[in-house]
Order: sequence, then C-alpha cells, then structure tokens
Amino acid sequence: MAENLSALFTNSTNRSISGTSAPNPSIYIFTPAGSTIKQALVFSMVTVALIGFVGGSLILHFLSQNKQPIEIQSSRFIKNLNLYIKSLALSDILSTLVSLPLTCIQISFDLFQTHWACKIVRYFNIVFPVITICNLVVIGIEKHLSLRRVPRTLSATAVRKLIFLAWFAGFAVVLLPATTFTGIRHDLNETHFTVICKYDTEYLPARIAFVSFTALVYYLPGIFLIVVNTLLVRKVHLRLKVNMMVSIQVDNSKQAKLRAAKIRGTVLLTTMTFAFIIPYFGYMGYAAYNMIAKPDIDFQTDYVIRFSSGVIAFSNSAVNFVIYVVQMRGFRIFLKKLVCSARPAVIPEQFDNAAKPGTRPGTTAYCAQVIEMAELPTH
Repeated sequence: MAENLSALFTNSTNRSISGTSAPNPSIYIFTPAGSTIKQALVFSMVTVALIGFVGGSLILHFLSQNKQPIEIQSSRFIKNLNLYIKSLALSDILSTLVSLPLTCIQISFDLFQTHWACKIVRYFNIVFPVITICNLVVIGIEKHLSLRRVPRTLSATAVRKLIFLAWFAGFAVVLLPATTFTGIRHDLNETHFTVICKYDTEYLPARIAFVSFTALVYYLPGIFLIVVNTLLVRKVHLRLKVNMMVSIQVDNSKQAKLRAAKIRGTVLLTTMTFAFIIPYFGYMGYAAYNMIAKPDIDFQTDYVIRFSSGVIAFSNSAVNFVIYVVQMRGFRIFLKKLVCSARPAVIPEQFDNAAKPGTRPGTTAYCAQVIEMAELPTH
C-alpha cells in the first residue's frame, strides 16, 4: 500500500500544509496524528453513535405507540410535528449507522483515503446532516407562514411531500461538494509523507464549488432559520402571557391542552433547530476558512481540529435525544415504563398508593400508573 501511494504521488504537485519546497519525500506513513488522539476520536464517535441510534429508535417507537386525545391528534400542527420529528429522527439514525462508522474506519485503518472511495465516504459523511438542514428549512417555511398576519398551517399531505422533497434535494445537492474531496498529500518532513481524504484547497474549481455549497446549503439557510426561530420564540413568549390571562378566566380544557401542546411543540422544534445550527458553525466555518485563506497549519493540528469539530457536529443526534427527554413529558413516561417493564420497580413510599385499586403491585400496569401519578406537570 505504501509503495503504491508513493509511486502515485511522486510526480504530483506537492500539496503540503507546511508549504515546504523540499524534494518530495518517498516514505509513506498512515495519518501520524497519534494513537491516543485517534482512539479518543473513535471513542467519542462510537459514544455519539450509540446514544443517537438508541435515542432515534426510541422516539420513533414512541411516536408509533403514542395515543393522544382526539382533539389533539386531529390537529394539523400535531400531525405535522410528528412528521417532522420522525424525519429528523430517521436522519439521525442513518447518520449513526452509516456516516459515523465509515469515519471511524477511516480514522483507524488505511482505507478510503484516495480516488472514488474517498469521495463516496465523504458523500455519506455529509449527506445526512444536509438532509437534516433541508428538513429544518421545511419546518422554517411552515413556521414562517404561521407568523404572517393571517396565519396558515400546511396540511399533513403537503408537509409529507415537502419532507420527501427535502430528502431528495439532500441526496442530490451533496454530489457537488463530494467531488471536491480527494487524496491530498502532506509532506511531513524531508523523508516522510502521508495522504488523507480531504477537500482540495489548491484546485480553484473545487474551492469555488465547496465555498458555494457552504454558503447556499448552510449559511443562508442557517440565517433564515435563526431569524424565523427568533421570531417564533417571541411569539411563544407572547402566547404564554395570553394563556396566563386566559387561565384566570373561564377556559375550555380541551382548547387549553391543544394550546399547551402547540407551545411545547414549537419550543421543541426551535430548540432542535438551534442545537443543529450552532455546532456546525465550527465545522463548516473551519472548512470554508481553509478553502479561502489556505492557512499554514501543521498536519496534526489540522487533523485534530477537523475531526474534533466533526464529532461536535455529529453529536447533534445525541443532543436531540436529550431534547426529546427534556421537552416531551409523554416520552419521559414512555422511557420510565420501558425501564419499569425491564426490571422490578422500586416504588417511592409517597406514591405507593397511587395505582388504581385492584392493580397487583409489581406488575407493569401498576408501575405505569405510579409513574404517571408521580410525573410532574408539564412545564
């Protein structure tokens, strides 16, 4: 492998981060970033992948099992909310099953570093985050319509079609930046060099394609989403004030529950949007900086920055699981029931009499009733 790579790059242009003009070294080394750094990166990615996969699978299972009151279940807002969460969760699951394992293999073994293998791996690294941001743009468009003087909520059928379009657009648009990745040679010293799958900062068309992709697919949608969600936060704040005034007066309990569900759903989507956009500022910003400025950074520092920012960006799937747990009371109860059914529950004494008469202690039904009684009111 080393001899082949050495022969491949002997006559090529020296693309060294250090910018040295020394003769091309002839001894190949596989990404000399240090075993400790590589192990830490792989461990972080495996941890994120496990949490993201389990969390995404659980939320999909919860939504398929969740039964809500008819007045809430029939609401357009709730139907659309469930579609959004399912689509985002599916993107998270595929990211943990495809993107992260491929990256771990590339870090640990001398594979996928050159030619089409490099481009294909980077395609699958990028595609699911891009699909996520396309989904968030769909959510942002619908929420923008709800902020108009005459609010409009799209039908579930229209939202389903837009989500399908978002997935199709994500798979298609990533073809452009994937072509900018190739095996880049880095001369480490006068005798040794390495090759890594990375965006090409020397080839002008590749630089233009990557920077254009970053601006059109991340920064412009990111600005749009920040503006829309900031306005949504203001709207939710005003609604909370109105709801406090209404609660003092005579209120329809069904309508109150629906309003509360809409507010919780809006807060959930807003939180997930900011949780996605903020971590990707570092990853995409550093990539764009390299493309435009081409800074003089040593190989190990560049390697650590790129992959560490990648871990932070991919941790969005694990962060989403935490958001689901914090924001969704029904999901918390669902998780507690799962834990309760897996092993005998330890029932706090103050809730020991919470179950309905006739329910046998120690059973799943008994545990579920106690959990529902012990769960704090929705905030």
